[in-house]
Amino acid sequence: MGLKLIYFTFISFIALPNFAQKTDTTYRAGYVYSDSIVYMLNAPKGWVFDNKSGLPQYLPAVFYPKTSSFATAATIMYSNYTMVGKQSMYKSLQKVIQKDSLQHKENAPATVITKLPQQIISKRQKTVATLINYKNAGNLTTEEITAYILYNNRVVIITMSAPNNAAYETNKFEFFSLVKSFVYISDYPKKSYGRR
Repeated sequence: MGLKLIYFTFISFIALPNFAQKTDTTYRAGYVYSDSIVYMLNAPKGWVFDNKSGLPQYLPAVFYPKTSSFATAATIMYSNYTMVGKQSMYKSLQKVIQKDSLQHKENAPATVITKLPQQIISKRQKTVATLINYKNAGNLTTEEITAYILYNNRVVIITMSAPNNAAYETNKFEFFSLVKSFVYISDYPKKSYGRR
C-alpha cells in the first residue's frame, strides 16, 4: 500500500521512541522499548513483527503479512504510544482520540468516525482497549481501526489500515489478535533494566 494512503494520525504528537528491541522476524513477538515505556506485541499468525521499516515514520513496530513488506502490503498494522497527564500536551485519553479524529477529518473530510465497544485485553493488568473505526466515505476507500490502550499515563496506539472495506473485514480478526496480545512491561525501563 502506498504510504500516502495511510493516515499516520498521531505522528505530529507522539513521543519519538529511542529504541525498538531487535527482533528476528521469523518470530512473531517483539518489544517496543523507549525511555518511558516497554510493551510487547505478538504478530498474528501469518504476519511479521518489523521494528525497522516504520522508523522513518516514527513507528517502532509495524506488522504485515509474511508474503509482503511494509512498503508493498495492501493492509498493514502499526503501533506507537504517547503520554497523557499534567506533564503532557494531552491531558487525557479522550484528548488523544479527539486529535486523531480531527486529523482524519482534515485529511479526508468525508471520513465517518464510529466508536466501537471496548475490548478487555487483560483482567490481570486491568487493560481495556477503546476502539475507533475511521472509514473514508470519499474518493479514497481506506478504512482504519485504532485501539487506544491507557495504562499508567501512557496511551499505546495500535492501528490497522486497509485499502477498502473488504480488506478491512478480511483482516479484522488479525487486528483483534494483535490488540489482545498486548502486554505492558514497564513505565521505567532505565530502572527496570539498568539502561542509560
